[in-house]
Amino acid sequence: MYDVGLLLETNELVQRMPVRFLDGALLFQYDKETFDEYAIRSIIAFCNRVVRDYPIGIPIVFQFTEKIKFVNKLVFILFECVCKFMVSKGYPITLRMLPTLQINTHGFESSPLNLLISSKTTRTSRFEDKFEKDLFGRHYRGILSEEAAKENLSFIMGDVSTFQLIGNIAEDDRDMVAEVIAELVGNAQEHGKSDCLYDFDITPPYRKKGSDKKYRGLNIVIMNLSSKLLGTDLRQKLLETKQNELLGRYAQVLAAYTKHKDFWGELYKEEDFFNIATFQNKISGRIENSCTGGTGLTKLIHSLEEKSDSYSCFVQSGKRQIKFEHEFMNYKDNWIGFNRSINFLMCPPSDEILRESRIYLPGTAYNLTFVMETDDE
Repeated sequence: MYDVGLLLETNELVQRMPVRFLDGALLFQYDKETFDEYAIRSIIAFCNRVVRDYPIGIPIVFQFTEKIKFVNKLVFILFECVCKFMVSKGYPITLRMLPTLQINTHGFESSPLNLLISSKTTRTSRFEDKFEKDLFGRHYRGILSEEAAKENLSFIMGDVSTFQLIGNIAEDDRDMVAEVIAELVGNAQEHGKSDCLYDFDITPPYRKKGSDKKYRGLNIVIMNLSSKLLGTDLRQKLLETKQNELLGRYAQVLAAYTKHKDFWGELYKEEDFFNIATFQNKISGRIENSCTGGTGLTKLIHSLEEKSDSYSCFVQSGKRQIKFEHEFMNYKDNWIGFNRSINFLMCPPSDEILRESRIYLPGTAYNLTFVMETDDE
């Protein structure tokens, strides 16, 4: 089961102001144009207040007075999760919103939220179905259960590759995107010990102002909701294993951990160290695995970024985000630097790639956008 309730449980926010009513429905009103983490915080606080103080069955209206712009794909998928939770609790939901779609958020046109932009509560069951699975037009979505066989990843990889034909994506790029998605889904299933949602949309062609060139956006979110964060297992492995039992690269990572303590502060935190360390080659948090790990995932993302006209890629776990900026994703001596000096072992990551989110994400989420030139007629 994809545990959307964790998102509300771990963000212990409760709206202080009394909940307003509109025509017998509980009203959440948002008056800003930008739909970002602050919007999600406000929505979670509202929903936690509703669940605590109001009986099930009372309708909820989410009313957005401005034409909103989502900052990325992840924020509207988090909103989907909140709505999914409230619907499962027995609160009928209606959305009153008019989004402005951009190349990185065009996938909203296929979001299950569109089924709630209506006064007809009979669409609730369709919303729940579409939340779980969708393959229509330029949208591909599913949830891989924790118990699913590993062979399912091969099917997902093949489906993702075939799906991209609709966007006229080059074969090499299709293969890399399919490998990235399958790898991230597999990692979430194995390490997060939870179900994993994957959502991929390809935009229609966009034109740049003053240019005849056409571009498509490839927008991907991979998210598992779990009590385990990205660096949880590796932290446990490094700090709870006897030092003389840590061999090779693990001993080097432990030495780096000691060195990096001097760098921690407001911008760079201990969680960031373990999150970054999980992307190092031949490093794994699995207790039974001492000599393998690492995936080449960052090399694939790096290659896709270099092929893109523009991109925006990051991972969030807990409240910490790491941006995948290709200038900081170079390797030296088989270590990825995440800094200009290309020195993970001795130097801190660049401040430019680290960020504190306004919401806590239980588990791990990847938001990847690649804008690729296309030769569509």
